[in-house]
Amino acid sequence: MLLSGILILVGLGSYLTMHYFGGLNLKPSSKSLNGMVAESEYDIVFGAESAPLTIYMYSSYECAYCQRFFTECMEPLKATYFDVGLVRLVVKLVDTREIREVMYAYQAAVCVNKYGTFDKFDELLTYNNEVIYSTEFKDLVDGYILKNEEIAECMLNHHDYAYLKGNNSEYKSFELSGTPTFIINQHVYKGYKNFAAFDDILRYELQMKLNND
Repeated sequence: MLLSGILILVGLGSYLTMHYFGGLNLKPSSKSLNGMVAESEYDIVFGAESAPLTIYMYSSYECAYCQRFFTECMEPLKATYFDVGLVRLVVKLVDTREIREVMYAYQAAVCVNKYGTFDKFDELLTYNNEVIYSTEFKDLVDGYILKNEEIAECMLNHHDYAYLKGNNSEYKSFELSGTPTFIINQHVYKGYKNFAAFDDILRYELQMKLNND
């Protein structure tokens, strides 16, 4: 009787896996990450901490394909995966050239994300990244610093700047190239993916996670 119950549960689990994940037989990127991504308090995170699957995204506001990801894929990904607690997205800003104005903008982004209202700031950089090089942008950041002591301290103590340089070093140590680059279950997915392609990838990776756990 006990054995029959176990077999029924196993069969039900297989059915649910096939039903929700479609019996996917996808192959991940040919490359596996040669290390572990380090999470930080300065990461820009979307989704619940308790989500079973994490996407690590190396991104740049100056990258047109990163912009396409955020403008075209974020809303359906949020509705389908992030808001229901299945997946979280951890964004790590990188600029391996370490251009002064870009690093300053990214420093402001991680500080505003941690201590301020990030949505409008993020939207500005996503849709108008050339503003990074303007005096108006410097004035905008100065306004944040004057109005918010925590953002001011974050900008002035440079812990966040060390974090950004750490992202650059980590990215290079993994021998990655190009943005966006996504790490999911130690699999490397390089370049822009539309929502349909990302949906297939996430269903595959969730299935792998379910099987391994």
